[in-house]
Amino acid sequence: MKDIDLRILENAEDDIVEELVPFSPDEDQVMKRVLAMSEKKYKDLIRHQDKEKEQDNRKGTIKSSETVVEGVEVYHRPAWYKPLCAAAAFILIAGGLGTGFAFSRKARLSGVSQPDPTTTAETTELTTEAPAKPEDILPEEEEMKGVFEELFPVFSEFSGLCTEDYFSRDWESINFDLRSYDGELYETPFYKVEDERFSTYDEMVEYYSRYFFEPAELLPYAGDVSDHQAGDVLDDCNFLEYNGALYVRGTLKRAETQEEWNHDILSDRAFFVKPDSFMWERVVKNEENDVTFAYALTMEFKKSDDGVWKILSYNIMGTQYEEGKDYTASEYPLLEGGPSFRADDDIDFDSVMTSVQTYLEGYNENFYAYNAHWDMMTELPDSYYHVTDDFRNNNRWIRVVLEPYPGDDTDTRVLYVDGYGVVFGEEY
Repeated sequence: MKDIDLRILENAEDDIVEELVPFSPDEDQVMKRVLAMSEKKYKDLIRHQDKEKEQDNRKGTIKSSETVVEGVEVYHRPAWYKPLCAAAAFILIAGGLGTGFAFSRKARLSGVSQPDPTTTAETTELTTEAPAKPEDILPEEEEMKGVFEELFPVFSEFSGLCTEDYFSRDWESINFDLRSYDGELYETPFYKVEDERFSTYDEMVEYYSRYFFEPAELLPYAGDVSDHQAGDVLDDCNFLEYNGALYVRGTLKRAETQEEWNHDILSDRAFFVKPDSFMWERVVKNEENDVTFAYALTMEFKKSDDGVWKILSYNIMGTQYEEGKDYTASEYPLLEGGPSFRADDDIDFDSVMTSVQTYLEGYNENFYAYNAHWDMMTELPDSYYHVTDDFRNNNRWIRVVLEPYPGDDTDTRVLYVDGYGVVFGEEY
């Protein structure tokens, strides 16, 4: 491409314009058009300023910062007329070159020039689907397992705060009587927490808020009971504050340790996966009192607004181990063995448990005296009898196993409940 020497514009005269115009096929027409446009611009400027001056005079105010033109009768060609003409002519040239450059640059960026008419329809069809947004992408199984493994130590500690895995009986303590759900009173020791991470309930909640969405809902709190005396009656709780210190309820229940959940794993996988949430279930084989169980730990995880995975909830329940059963084959978690409760809005597990509690009370039995397990049933066994025929008979039932705690001579009971919470059967 021929180089253009722009130094000719430094002292532009008519002859310079005449040198530039030959780039146009019609030099007379170009000169007339450039001159007409320049004069029109100048006249428009003068007309606009005269109009503003007239309006300001009419209002009695003239802004000192504005340029005022008076008595203009004879038009003199401005001194910048010739350079303007030269520049205008150059713009016509450079404009054509710039447009060509823009098109060539666009072609390089896109990697294509004009589309082939035979492929236009196909290309349009392929590009109409919008790419997946980051918030629409499902997490991979490896990522979800990593989240579970990373937060499991925190869960293990959190779930054992009321056990000897956390507190020491050497800590300072005070006893209160707690009222259980069935109204009975029992004496319970509370131990003064010696933890450098937190010394109040609010500090403890704030600490675990880094890992849980609502830790306060999982840490029953009686508040500040400094106005109480040892032996006073309190509602059931796990934590309280007394004379400016945090106390934790001491129990004999052992915490679920990471070692226990890493032994004899029967299943380890995710369910109900969404871009910002999922459930992870780990099922392990465990023997207690010569009985083999399949225990399931289910933990729900959700992404916070800042993109951090946190624990939404957790649950530990079990059922009797079945030899030869493939615990990785089910489409649903172990304790939701049939079509998912989450997919059936008409099944309310809380109502089911409330109905079981009410049913036992009719026999003067305490629901909380049992360790309750449940699973879904699509077939009823022969070894059961009807309590009532008024139930939802749709092969979607809940089997509730009520096992006595160790040392209790009470017999195990097995109840059958429908999706509405009606207890309709019991095993022999």
